Amino acid sequence: MIYSKYVNRCQGIIQSRGWNGLLKFIFSRVARISEDLVFEKILTTDSLEKQQQINPVYQVFLIDATNVKKHENQSLVNSILQGENLQYLEGLQKKDCMVAITKNYKLVHTSFIQFETSYKKLLNETDATPLIGNCWTSPDERGKGLYPYAIARCCKEMARRGCRRVLISCAPDNAPSVAGIHKAGFLKIREVKTLLILTKIYFQKIDSQKKPIVKYKAGII
Repeated sequence: MIYSKYVNRCQGIIQSRGWNGLLKFIFSRVARISEDLVFEKILTTDSLEKQQQINPVYQVFLIDATNVKKHENQSLVNSILQGENLQYLEGLQKKDCMVAITKNYKLVHTSFIQFETSYKKLLNETDATPLIGNCWTSPDERGKGLYPYAIARCCKEMARRGCRRVLISCAPDNAPSVAGIHKAGFLKIREVKTLLILTKIYFQKIDSQKKPIVKYKAGII
C-alpha cells in the first residue's frame, strides 16, 4: 500500500513536471529548506458575512466525501484529481474537501482543505484545524478575485462544520497569494523557516506574530 502510494506520487510528478521535476523532488526528499508564512482566520459571524460576490459567469462546486463519487461530478473530479493531485483523493473520501470553479465548463480554479497532513506539524499546528492549500488559478483568470473568493468559500464551509479557525500558508515571495489571503480576511500569525532531512527530521526557526518572540525547534514528523 505504501509502496503503491509513492509509485503513484512519482508517476504524478512525471506527468505534471517531467523527469527533471521528479529528480528535483527526489533530491528535496533528502534535504530541503523552506520558508512559510502562516495565516489564520477566526470564523466569526461578522467575518463570514463580508464574503465577496463572484461574477455569475463562474460556477462554484464544493466537493467532499458526500459527492466526490457522484456521477454528475465525475468529469470535474477526474479533470482535477490527476497527476500529483491524485494524492488528495484519499482525504476527500474522509474529512477533506475542495472548492472548484469553472467558466464555460472549463476548470479555472481549485483550492483544497486538508485535515490530516504532516505539513501542518511543520507549521506548528494539529490535525484538528483545517488547512487550505494547493490553490491554483488559470493564468487567464488571475486578477479577477477567484482566489480570495474561493478561500472565503472554504472558510464558510468550515464554519458550517463547526470549526473555529482556518489556516492557510504561502511562501514569503508569493506577493499575489499574500494579497489574496489578506483580502479574504486572514491575518499572519507566524513565519516558519525549516530544514527538513529525509522528510522526517526537522530543524526550525519560528517567528511568532501573536507574541513577538523567536524560538527554535527540532523534532521528527
